[in-house]
Amino acid sequence: MDIRQEAGTIPTAGRIFARTISVSASEREPTQVPFSVGMNDVQIKQHIRGWLLEMLDEPEYQHAFPVAINVFANGRIEVFLDSDEAVDFALCRRVSRHLEAHLDETQILGERYTLEVSSPGASRPLTLPRQFHKHIGRTLEVQLNTDERVQGELVSIDDEGLTLREEVVTRNEKNKRVKETLTHQVAFGEFRGATVQISFKKPS
Repeated sequence: MDIRQEAGTIPTAGRIFARTISVSASEREPTQVPFSVGMNDVQIKQHIRGWLLEMLDEPEYQHAFPVAINVFANGRIEVFLDSDEAVDFALCRRVSRHLEAHLDETQILGERYTLEVSSPGASRPLTLPRQFHKHIGRTLEVQLNTDERVQGELVSIDDEGLTLREEVVTRNEKNKRVKETLTHQVAFGEFRGATVQISFKKPS
């Protein structure tokens, strides 16, 4: 099998990725790659997740964890990783090679597939409790299940949910501007996701 590897960064999305494309030696014209006989996308995800957790259980990788795995009918696989520290290119490359070895051995996607391993990027909502700890002190916008949005500084996180602090400006009876601090308690089951609000203001 001829294996081509590409690696790089996507500055605009803030994502680090490692991608491996494997093609058959005959270089046939591109066609859609069917899943292995009797195996659906859910089963393929389970296999990939199992291989991934096997690697991330090793002490040097225990800071990382999977966020999402997407499998497409054309043989493309997306794996999104997050970390208690940071997701760098080296980690993505090692995970890519680990998964590639299993995919090549089992042939569950045939000889032709595309594997992309990356960090979620700033635009992808935070959904897992473990993702929030490193964002304490940052401003989040939380989309509730009711479609309402709550914004504030992430103050704390526990097993139940998030605590956000929001400063609002109101006017008193003398029409003077008054700052008021609101506290929002948001349980994990009450929201769909949260995005980190990036500020471009210069420090005062």
